[in-house]
Amino acid sequence: MSEPDYDFLQNEAPEEVAPEPIPEVAEEVVETVDKPPETPAIAEPTPAPPVDDRVPLAALKAERDKRQKLEREMAALRQQPMPPAFHEQPEQYVQQTIQQVRQDMTQTMYAALEDQARETYPDYDEVFEEVQAYAEENHSVIPQIFNSPNPAKAAYKLGKQLRELKQMQDPDAYRSKIEAEVRAKIEKEYADKEAAKQKAADAVPPDLTAVRASKDSEVLPDDSLDSILRSKR
Repeated sequence: MSEPDYDFLQNEAPEEVAPEPIPEVAEEVVETVDKPPETPAIAEPTPAPPVDDRVPLAALKAERDKRQKLEREMAALRQQPMPPAFHEQPEQYVQQTIQQVRQDMTQTMYAALEDQARETYPDYDEVFEEVQAYAEENHSVIPQIFNSPNPAKAAYKLGKQLRELKQMQDPDAYRSKIEAEVRAKIEKEYADKEAAKQKAADAVPPDLTAVRASKDSEVLPDDSLDSILRSKR
């Protein structure tokens, strides 16, 4: 299209049109935040396997018996009267001193007899437990044991008898036990006989055996009367 005719002489100049302002675009300011360095993960230690800290039953029983024995000894000491002073009651003091010495000697003798019994009978401690359990309900057996010449041996024999009575209550188990004992005895006797035979065979010197063999093969001369007479003819 052609622009309209404009007579600048007749017409007033048109108003100047101000150009529209261009909106300013605000620059976005991006704030940079410094991130702290990442901390490396700490490896957790591997837990140790659980340790079985249970105490064996035998150790607990031994500790219990030891504690009970100590408690009995402490109770016995509390019940004992205080020894009299020598200058106040000299005779009683001497008698009580002698009695204490005898008790100490008796305890020492009992300990020695127990040691000897343990060497003779390997199952002494196990058998003695039977006696202890029986004596808790039958107190009359205690003086019977200690009045014997060898209390340790008497206690062992009593314990064996108590075991036999318990086993006889189960006939099958008792029969099996007797059969095992008889079989072991026969096997031992047979082994002893074989060992004795072998020992006797080993005792024979090899030279003597050779001499015997040579003598058996040697032809002996005929020394009979008929042989002598025939040789004279």
